[in-house]
Amino acid sequence: MGSLSVPDPRATNPELFDLRNPDAPIPQFVNAMKMAGIEITAEQVVQGITYEALKDTEGNLFVVAVCNLDIIKPYQSNRPGMKVVLSFPNEFLTTVNRLVREEHRRRSEPVREALRIYARPGVNPP
Repeated sequence: MGSLSVPDPRATNPELFDLRNPDAPIPQFVNAMKMAGIEITAEQVVQGITYEALKDTEGNLFVVAVCNLDIIKPYQSNRPGMKVVLSFPNEFLTTVNRLVREEHRRRSEPVREALRIYARPGVNPP
């Protein structure tokens, strides 16, 4: 991963990838998703895992495992109003926080508005 040399966690920590162990992270993740109304299998999660090298606030590199939920096609949920986690650069988030505070709104409101505009027929996103 970039300049960071990382051993394959499936080799160094195989117990974390034991799909038969209900206490292993992947089966726990699958159960949490099911509780949220999302049908997914442990095998789908394993197929969707990628690894990303990131830096902490002090510039130290670390690696995170990321599960791409695009593996669920079509995205299946039995709950309305799914929650989505978004990340923004700190400077942008500071600006957004200031604007929503001035407008007495929740952060989710302008995000929903922007997505509605983005999803309109005929709108050509950048």
